[in-house]
Amino acid sequence: MVATGSVLWLTAFGSVLLLGTLVSRCFGVLGDRLGARVMLVSMLRRNRLPMSVLRITCSWEHEAGERRDDEHPARRQAPGRSSAGRGHVARSRA
Repeated sequence: MVATGSVLWLTAFGSVLLLGTLVSRCFGVLGDRLGARVMLVSMLRRNRLPMSVLRITCSWEHEAGERRDDEHPARRQAPGRSSAGRGHVARSRA
């Protein structure tokens, strides 16, 4: 309610949190009628496509992040810095 200031959105969010209790009873009834094995296999098949899409999306983000690390400005060595990477200015002794 702090973010939106709306009581309507607060009650809608609260009702969504309780939606799982209603759906779980329906899954229980279907499991009794169809059998536990059929329910398990159907739920696994139903979740296969969304999980595959999520896996592919996460792998693309991970690969893109690895490529961007080399180009990140904070990872570049500034001129005049030592190769040790501790931030000490390289001084030449004359």
